[in-house]
Amino acid sequence: MLLGSAEGAPLAAGRGTSGDGLLQMVQADNVFADVTGWKPMSPEAMATANPDFVLMAARDASDTHAARSAASSPALRLTTAAREGRIVTLGGMALLGFGPRTLATALDVARMLRKPPSG
Repeated sequence: MLLGSAEGAPLAAGRGTSGDGLLQMVQADNVFADVTGWKPMSPEAMATANPDFVLMAARDASDTHAARSAASSPALRLTTAAREGRIVTLGGMALLGFGPRTLATALDVARMLRKPPSG
């Protein structure tokens, strides 16, 4: 799970973050579980982690430009998620706020993660 950039580097959800908590709720592996907190990830670290699927928190859940832009960024373009079009942008408060929308968002994320690849 990623947040926006810190001087060009996406912030990855490490252990102990709300992003990690949501991934645990949907029984997904967090490729950044070896770090604690939100940490900026270099292109090299992102390529090494090589996530199959990326969730990005956005201010506006309908911002599809953010996912397209992220897929072509130096930090993500070498990942399996970018190559296979599996970067999804969801509203930040629904994704990370642990409020009334959290359960519905977790169910949506679980469905996305388990959906077979198209093609």
